[in-house]
Amino acid sequence: MAGDGIEREFKLMLRDAAERARIEALLPRPRRLLRQRNIFLDTEDGRLAAARLTLRLREENAAWLLTAKGPPLAAPGALSAREEAERAVVPALAAHLA
Repeated sequence: MAGDGIEREFKLMLRDAAERARIEALLPRPRRLLRQRNIFLDTEDGRLAAARLTLRLREENAAWLLTAKGPPLAAPGALSAREEAERAVVPALAAHLA
């Protein structure tokens, strides 16, 4: 799976479990439990984070994806957008990176 484009996310900091339950009640069904392993990569001195760039290796359902994200395209807020490129990684290479 390869994907390039603009990632758009809506993120909120929830106060408690009750607030989470109210928001979840608004979401369509069916819902499923998703388990992921995320490994964030950076240089020893944190240059990627300092430049607001992200390099992530993710395992989901025994498949590995390497994702590179650019800096935010707009001012910080609940709705964010970033350029993103994603590539599948063979398990042997993922094991070496992890």
